[in-house]
Amino acid sequence: MYMKEVFGIGKRIRQFSESNDVSIKLMAMRMKGKYEKYWGNPNGINILLLIIVVLDPRSKLDFVNYFIDYLFESSMASELKSKLLSSLKTLYEQYQGIEEGS
Repeated sequence: MYMKEVFGIGKRIRQFSESNDVSIKLMAMRMKGKYEKYWGNPNGINILLLIIVVLDPRSKLDFVNYFIDYLFESSMASELKSKLLSSLKTLYEQYQGIEEGS
């Protein structure tokens, strides 16, 4: 799963940026800047990539919410989780409409 790997990379960079080894910490801080350029803004993340993880029976919504909370500050995490939940509800409502029409 693509997003699981992205989350894992963000988690490792964060762990390395808190290292006691100065060279590892400096390298992780540079990598963190590049990571956040593409994945640090909730508005820049394709919501479908998160929906795929939620629909994967091995992960579910709790897994995605955990990583959103871990990787983003509180206000950004709330915004992204709200956007994800809204998108999931919209998809469910569309699916429900298709099932009722059958």
